[in-house]
Amino acid sequence: PAGLTAVAQTYAGACAAAPTPLLSWLPQATPRRRVAVRGGVLAGARYNQTERTDRSRPGSQDCADCLARPFGGLYAEVFQPGRATAIYLELSLSQFRGGGSSEVGLNQSTNQFIYAPYTYRAWLRTARLGVRFMDPLPREQYWLVGFGLETNRVMRPRITAGTRPAELRDQDFYFAETALLPNLMLGWRHHRLTLALDGQLYTDSQATDFLTAHLLGSNFALRLGVGYQLGRNPDAAQPARTRP
Repeated sequence: PAGLTAVAQTYAGACAAAPTPLLSWLPQATPRRRVAVRGGVLAGARYNQTERTDRSRPGSQDCADCLARPFGGLYAEVFQPGRATAIYLELSLSQFRGGGSSEVGLNQSTNQFIYAPYTYRAWLRTARLGVRFMDPLPREQYWLVGFGLETNRVMRPRITAGTRPAELRDQDFYFAETALLPNLMLGWRHHRLTLALDGQLYTDSQATDFLTAHLLGSNFALRLGVGYQLGRNPDAAQPARTRP
């Protein structure tokens, strides 16, 4: 196959009536029996629609953030031999704003706790694991569809308003809990560049039915990001070695 390809390209470039170089499909037609690992950097904007539950006002559910914030991170893809499916891993960092209320005392007359609201800013570390499916298009382009799971961790919280809790506990600084449905990603890829839009649903702590409280939820996050692949493409044709 390599020899026939070379002959066809030589003829098209030197002997045809209108000499034009041909695109070789030999690398794409070569059977791939091993996995390939690619990775790179990503950046974009993230919008968080998350609740701010205030224990001093039962039933209240104000939006804690509701702002578009930049995010950045690293990603890796483990392509299967067919190169149409890849296991996707991601680690990203962004900022967000949250809020809550802390216990500051006990009302002796009513024997009820007194709560004081507070707001804070923090870093949000997000890890994702999922699967991506690629549909090839002409000229090294692809449509992408992906599904995955997400986990978040609050880092370096800082009180910006209100009463500071006596002790910094995990339940005082939290991000919304992911719903049972996986996140969804739609994207387009051209060579090293990937443009993707994805969304994640979060549970509703005030809901009483299972569908809203765990499966769907009323909170969500939307991201629009750009990924750029670093390093060489392991499937790209390598130049032939020549003897000195």
